[in-house]
Amino acid sequence: MTLLRHKELEIPKGNPFAHCKLHRHQYGEILTDIVRTYADGFVLALDNKWGTGKTTFIKMWQQHLKENKFNTIYFNAWEHDFDNKPLPAILGELKALENPNEPVSFQQLTQAAASLLKGITPLLLKGLGKYLGGGPIAQEIIETASTSYKDILTEEIDDYLERKKGLEKFKKALEKYVSVNCGEKPLVFIIDELDRCRPDYAVQVLEQVKHFFSVPGIVFVLAIDKQQLGNAIKGFYGTDSIDSNEYLRRFIDVEFTLPQPEVKEYCSYLFGYYGIDELFRKRATARGTHSTVEFDRFTRNAATFLNASGLSLRQIEKIAINLRIFLARTEVYDEIGLELLVFLIHCRLHHKLFFYSLMDRKISIEQFEEHFLKTIPAERSPAENLIYGEILAGLLALNASLFTQDPSTALLIFQNGTIPTSKIQPKMGIDTGYFGRVIHDFISANFNILRDGQVFLEKIDKFGKMNV
Repeated sequence: MTLLRHKELEIPKGNPFAHCKLHRHQYGEILTDIVRTYADGFVLALDNKWGTGKTTFIKMWQQHLKENKFNTIYFNAWEHDFDNKPLPAILGELKALENPNEPVSFQQLTQAAASLLKGITPLLLKGLGKYLGGGPIAQEIIETASTSYKDILTEEIDDYLERKKGLEKFKKALEKYVSVNCGEKPLVFIIDELDRCRPDYAVQVLEQVKHFFSVPGIVFVLAIDKQQLGNAIKGFYGTDSIDSNEYLRRFIDVEFTLPQPEVKEYCSYLFGYYGIDELFRKRATARGTHSTVEFDRFTRNAATFLNASGLSLRQIEKIAINLRIFLARTEVYDEIGLELLVFLIHCRLHHKLFFYSLMDRKISIEQFEEHFLKTIPAERSPAENLIYGEILAGLLALNASLFTQDPSTALLIFQNGTIPTSKIQPKMGIDTGYFGRVIHDFISANFNILRDGQVFLEKIDKFGKMNV
């Protein structure tokens, strides 16, 4: 049975990147060298967009670090933002380092941290009596709070000095605790999903990492989408005018971005994982064509199109899942160019107005041209342009009823090389003669399906809703 949701990759001991299809082992080595070189401690931001495989990479790299004798902690901030206090959660993760044979215990560390966990101080109760109305409780508060301003200021100064002393005590205890329990190599403390947290929680984590935990011997790794985290910061402070990049520079010492992987290899992996290659072979066998050559061409073209569209790895995977569902639920003779099918699935997910306007036949030829050009990159290589030309040819044929009430008549006109729309081809730099031949070949192979393109689009929509 083929799964329609990707299982979490197994990370085998001894070779943690064995199942990485994006060839990211080299980046794990680079980051390990950085950690090893700057062992006194710093904050590293791994900055990539959502859906680019950060978490999978982080977990593989964490195992790689363990096998190189580093102590590591993985903390998913998003799973803990239901609480308003990140400090106890971060401290709790440090308990895993405790060695019962060492003289510095976790209990000693928590005792040093006690002053940092104070909630409302007695000073905050002063002056509350006037908001509580009359009665003995209010009177007692008023009498207790009847201190001179000078005394209040003195208490505030003493409280500040006590907290400052407590912070210094905690940081010394933390440094000693890490040194004793981790040895010469730094502790690598990974914080994941921070950009998905509530804005107030995300800012608290950043502030507390900087002020409480920035001690020699700890390397913090923030796996983030910096743009999204910047939006959270703006939301917390209630203004778009704040320079979130400058704000984050206060906390981040080193930034690293995983390079964009080779999309063709990733597509080949997904098409195999979800059984699309097997479905393709069955169809090719039924038609008596050479499946390997055709599928390699499709994989190459699909990867070129998806890469040019700027989609994340997660978005590409969602398209692959939708393609699998569609192919598994249509008859063998329901054959059509898979590049066009991938394009239409992409439109349904990311260009909904265009897709549903086509499906509902609520679009003019002028609007068709305008929307199509918006779905493709403004700058295209010659190879990309040929692929988009073939997709356009199929799209025009599939939506023949836009040109006439009789789709069969429109298809025959197309097949004879007469193309009702001509503005879009010069804009794409497509030769009219070549374009006519592509449409002719496409219609010849798919005439029965194209007679009712609306049904075909409705199938894409129906099966797509099975994978919300």
